[in-house]
Amino acid sequence: MFDMMRFQFGDVASIEARLNRANDFSMLIELQSGLHATFVTSADASWFFPYERLEIFGQYCTVETQEVEAVRYRLGLDAPTRTEDYRDIAHEVKMGFAEGDRRFVDAILGESAPPVTAIDGYRSVELACACYQSAREKRCIALA
Repeated sequence: MFDMMRFQFGDVASIEARLNRANDFSMLIELQSGLHATFVTSADASWFFPYERLEIFGQYCTVETQEVEAVRYRLGLDAPTRTEDYRDIAHEVKMGFAEGDRRFVDAILGESAPPVTAIDGYRSVELACACYQSAREKRCIALA
């Protein structure tokens, strides 16, 4: 989720997290653009589908994912709410494995630049580490 957030909205300026004994996290994230994100994870909050959900709220718009099965969105105060259903798409396509494999092979063959770099992987690990540090020290962690 950290990786996807960076891809969609840019780098993180700071993160403040709290953790309970069940490894349930609550996080407030400030992006370098000035936007804020709230992440909440819970291992036992619900056993109802969707188990994993992402909600993005903006000015008169909302995007909500339900696993990788569907996305529901409304982009504007007067816009209709739309749903896109991905249940019937092959698992390897829906999860991005097919495209990821194709892009990896293309990069190895020199036909395109790698879509991600080692720095992208590092940044996701850096965010996870900052999350644990913030929870342990009960303070906001600034990232460069």
